[in-house]
Amino acid sequence: MMYVKRIIVLLFLAGSVSLQAQIPNNTWRDHLAYNQAHTVVITPEKVFCAMYSGGMLVYHKSSGEIEKLSKVNGLSDINITAMAYSAEVDVLVLGYENGNIDLLTRNGVVEMADVKRKRLTGTKRINKIITFQNRAILACDFGIVDIDLAKQEVKDSYFFGGGGENIQVNDLGTRGNYLYAASEIGVYKADLTSNFLVDYSYWEHLDNLPQADSAYYHIEGFGAEVIASYRANNTQHDELIRISEDDTWSGWSPISDTLVYSMSAHGNEFNIVTNDVAYFFNTGFNIKEQLNLVYGRSARRDSDGVVYVAAKYKGFLKYNGGVEGVHLSVNGPRFNTTGQVHANGDYLW
Repeated sequence: MMYVKRIIVLLFLAGSVSLQAQIPNNTWRDHLAYNQAHTVVITPEKVFCAMYSGGMLVYHKSSGEIEKLSKVNGLSDINITAMAYSAEVDVLVLGYENGNIDLLTRNGVVEMADVKRKRLTGTKRINKIITFQNRAILACDFGIVDIDLAKQEVKDSYFFGGGGENIQVNDLGTRGNYLYAASEIGVYKADLTSNFLVDYSYWEHLDNLPQADSAYYHIEGFGAEVIASYRANNTQHDELIRISEDDTWSGWSPISDTLVYSMSAHGNEFNIVTNDVAYFFNTGFNIKEQLNLVYGRSARRDSDGVVYVAAKYKGFLKYNGGVEGVHLSVNGPRFNTTGQVHANGDYLW
């Protein structure tokens, strides 16, 4: 293999280039685009930010170090589509577009290819992951996958379309022991502690919701309520509803934005991220803070008040009491597309 001392990309970020950086023989180093982000997850020691392509960035909170993580140096696949952290077992769960699953543990990465290898009609994309006790519940293009994180094995798969057919599940939320699934044909509900989840007839379809048989895209439990979003047929704008404990609903219009990209609840705070703003609500569903974003996709607040954001074109950002976010970035090209490569002696351009 050619001894590569340096790779210089024409679209490299502005700044000085160190001529000391070298790549050892017989090893690889990625030069991927790490500036198009879609999901952030906070753990006690680190913050993970997944990219639309090229893996993820890992921010070490104590040192401020930013680490690249991709298939080149540890992950089993490409194109992360969802991730979640389980504090119960201290594991970060990654889901991929092709259905593959990685468990990031303190002992390394454990690949779970059960879904990827499963014979199914249609795509196997993992759209959302939530954790419940020592389980990870995955919303997939064909249904739901239930993983026992302690045993590191698939517990079951749930297919609850008409007659037990595949159904695309876009998002998941919990209220107590109940799981709410936002699917392509409305919202379903089931008790996660039940032994009958494999029986499609056990899943209750909430027929009383607006556009009950249409696609719901986001859902999240917060306190005694569940918040869900659907796209109104007449306006093509995202509408929000709040579902009470008896599963009756009421409309909720706290924002002026027309499209919702993510919703999440953490402790006593609920947030909604749109293209332009990250909204943070208290337990009374009143806005306590909002951050102006550019193509925002995900936002999480840490226990120290710092907010971490994933943005489609701005990448990984950190907000600490300011209106401008600090970019948590690494050197690299703006896009993953490459036009031409030229070798000249020991150098690759």
